[in-house]
Amino acid sequence: MPVLPMMVERLAGATDQTFNARQIGFLTAAYVAAPVGAAFLSGKWSYLIGRRSVLVVGLIGFAITLAASALAPSLPVLHVGRILNGGFAAAVGPTALAFIADTQGGDDRRTRAFGRMSMASIAGFVVGPTLGGLAVGLKLDLGVAAVPPQTVPFLLASGLAVAAALGVWSVLPGNLLPGPRC
Repeated sequence: MPVLPMMVERLAGATDQTFNARQIGFLTAAYVAAPVGAAFLSGKWSYLIGRRSVLVVGLIGFAITLAASALAPSLPVLHVGRILNGGFAAAVGPTALAFIADTQGGDDRRTRAFGRMSMASIAGFVVGPTLGGLAVGLKLDLGVAAVPPQTVPFLLASGLAVAAALGVWSVLPGNLLPGPRC
């Protein structure tokens, strides 16, 4: 969020504050609206093919679309990237909650695990934009070209998503499918 105004200004070349504010609103809405449709599909897929696979695909897709958004050559490409960001993000949250429901026996353990997941999500909403704003000041040299400062938070978040995908792949049991419900 803190870098979207800089990205819009860089990609659109516009200094009109009304135009920029409208684009930032559209970009935010695109990211938030995409999970409405994608969460249902990712839930169904995680039921059919397993939780771990959907979590890994969601995290890798999120990482790729974040990196693509960071390097978007135009405003329409950034809009598509934000829609895809939201769609892949929708695979992570609901599937992680389903994994908790499947693996945490007993209401007390399950309730605490849901609480920890909710706390982590809320912390991400608070800490993520703060770290993103701080990361704008970092210099990132990819060896090929100078990276605009507003792309650094996207690229760092992309790297974290890849690390999370590797963690999920190595720690969670493979092809965990939901058990029968009583």
